[in-house]
Amino acid sequence: MATAVGGVCRTASELQDNLSEVYNCTFHATRPRHGAVDLAGLIVRGVRVQEEHDGGGNVVELTCIGLTVLGRVVTMTTAPTPEVAAFYQLAVKVLFEDMDAMSLLVANFACKDQLIRHMAGKSASSSVLYQLRMSGSVSPAWQQTCEQAFLSSPAGPNLDTCLWSLNCVLKRLLKDNCGELVRVVLMAFDASVSTLASRLLPVGAASDVDTLCQLLELLELLTASSEGRAYAGCQTLVLAHGAALMAAVSCSPRYFLSKRAALLLKRAALHKAGEDWLAGGGPSDVALLARAVLNGVAGGWLPSVRVESASFFGGTSGKRREGGDGVMLRAVGLLVIKCVEHHVQSAAAGAEACGYLQALWSFLRQTEVVHTCRLLTRVFSEQDDDMMEAAKALLAIFLQLREDPRLDFGVGDAACTCGCNPHCHFLSVLQSVAFDHRVLLDFLISMETCFLEYLVRYLKYLRTDWQGFTAACQRVGVSPVTATESDSGQVSTSSGRSLVDYDTSDESETDNVKGTAPGLDCGNTAAGETLARALGCLTKLRLLVDKLQTKKMFPYNAESLLKLLAHVDECEGQNRT
Repeated sequence: MATAVGGVCRTASELQDNLSEVYNCTFHATRPRHGAVDLAGLIVRGVRVQEEHDGGGNVVELTCIGLTVLGRVVTMTTAPTPEVAAFYQLAVKVLFEDMDAMSLLVANFACKDQLIRHMAGKSASSSVLYQLRMSGSVSPAWQQTCEQAFLSSPAGPNLDTCLWSLNCVLKRLLKDNCGELVRVVLMAFDASVSTLASRLLPVGAASDVDTLCQLLELLELLTASSEGRAYAGCQTLVLAHGAALMAAVSCSPRYFLSKRAALLLKRAALHKAGEDWLAGGGPSDVALLARAVLNGVAGGWLPSVRVESASFFGGTSGKRREGGDGVMLRAVGLLVIKCVEHHVQSAAAGAEACGYLQALWSFLRQTEVVHTCRLLTRVFSEQDDDMMEAAKALLAIFLQLREDPRLDFGVGDAACTCGCNPHCHFLSVLQSVAFDHRVLLDFLISMETCFLEYLVRYLKYLRTDWQGFTAACQRVGVSPVTATESDSGQVSTSSGRSLVDYDTSDESETDNVKGTAPGLDCGNTAAGETLARALGCLTKLRLLVDKLQTKKMFPYNAESLLKLLAHVDECEGQNRT
């Protein structure tokens, strides 16, 4: 069978057989029988087969095989065997320098066939990454095609493929921590991406769903890339277009796009952009975003946010669940709380902050709730990291607002009116875990929440306001959440949370938690029971941490934490006397 560049395979079947043979060689990390030049010619003919044959399913299949093989050949440039890697590197050099394969790839970005577009974008992205790592420069043909699409192309397949390809390149570079190459790409697309965001935002009912999905992912990648590395203006597009993204939360043509935009805003405010595929990051200064969000809250944005029924693997429940879609409620709630936190730390605006919080609680109160402070766990308890972030931010807001002479935050009821009484929140967090100290230990040793930082800050405040803590206990009644213990020693709550048993050894100084877990209720005066449960939980936590610390089994030095926990016992003893 002939394999020369010119007189190649005479039929499409022969071409497919040759391409399949090359694919198998790349799969087994071996060299094909073709030379590097012949291999490059074979791949180019596979990619251009549509020009030689008029339509048909076999043509689409052959084109996809050619694109797949091209991507595999680029991947094999890093083969473990030096001889094999050198062969494929030569083939790639012939492909892109002598045969201009990149122009063939980007020409397929506008192809009517969706599969061909996807495979072309995938192979182009792999090739761009290879060229970036080898030469430190962006492929001119790829850059030109994407820039033209960003600057002038309407929403549609060509623009979608260009966005997808750029997202793929950025995501891989960020995952591999290639900061300098990220800078090269961002500088190349700074102006065109900024123009694109201005063109497509704000979102309207007629906006293209696929294009918006790709744009939101690009915005999150750009925000994630700004963590400690400011290269280009496009990295702050989420901050600059905060108002437009808020409009997207309210007016997107699909609900999942509204949720996606809300999550993007939340992650930007938390400096956790890209957390699904990276460590998370974002700009250190979110003043612009905070201003846009709070202006929107003041202008009545929250009531316009659509909150549908919670979804699950079986679809969407026909009956509206209590509180609606928790993901949307948590995203919007945490976004507003973090923006209020930034606002009170940068400006003396106590009354305004209370107004923002009260508007938020009205939005989150999908069902009747007795105590405003209970909304913290009512909304956030299904997502531990969000609950701790919200509790920590609300504590910071309270500590800032109590310095405002216009607000009488020395009285617990005043703080409860704004929904930021730290004692109520802490008791609510304890109630959400059935007052089980072992769950708190999980939080302390986990890297997934900020519970350690929150607990230390709260215990420091507790030393100065024991009276406020006991007053908050007077607002506590009995909740239907109960803690039960199985035969295996594990504790679980009626909410389904499974609690790990850390103290089943004979020398354990703590007792298993059983019975009814109190919840917050303004009308109940059973302060003694609530206070005893809270203090018992903290005491057991202190004993368990101390035991692990003594055995050198605790992951960090907990001396400061132990001192704060011991001070709780001292305050309780002084209160008794």
